[in-house]
Amino acid sequence: MHGIIGHIYETTDYGKFKVLCGNRFVDHSDMIVESIKSVGLLNSPIIVNDKYEIIDGQNRFGACRKLNLPIRYIIEPDYGINECIAMNSVSKNWHIADDVKCYAD
Repeated sequence: MHGIIGHIYETTDYGKFKVLCGNRFVDHSDMIVESIKSVGLLNSPIIVNDKYEIIDGQNRFGACRKLNLPIRYIIEPDYGINECIAMNSVSKNWHIADDVKCYAD
């Protein structure tokens, strides 16, 4: 069975979004800005809760804001710091070996 799970929204009203209390501070938005400039914006929405606190995607948010691009987002009403931690604890940065394998493949 297939169905609609959620909606992806889009806005340039950056002021509606907030930092999630307890979230780590990581600023990779400059690297994302350069990536967007070279390959374009990927369709990867940020995740916010019903208070518009950013659960996942704070660097994508920062990059889009710096470039004056619309923010695409999904609302997960009951998400909070536990979901934020879970999402960010499984992510891994690419290393040179990953780049080499990707190019070789």
